[in-house]
Amino acid sequence: MKHPRAVWPNAAYTQVKRPNGVIGRSVRTERWRYTEWDAGKAGAELYDHETDANEFYNLTDDPAYEKIKQELIIALKKRFPPGE
Repeated sequence: MKHPRAVWPNAAYTQVKRPNGVIGRSVRTERWRYTEWDAGKAGAELYDHETDANEFYNLTDDPAYEKIKQELIIALKKRFPPGE
């Protein structure tokens, strides 16, 4: 990559399948990563990479981050519509 520190205004999306068959889908922005396991039935994760680059503190249940979580859920659902 010619400019690894360049600002990227778009989100990145990933999907993984654990050995037990549970699928995880993530949306990653410049600052945040939000993941749902089995469409949220097996848990969710929200990390702030500005303050927690190693993802030690899952913020998904913290009401202070509800707005950003909802924005990321919408983005994730657009890329991976329910039922897919």
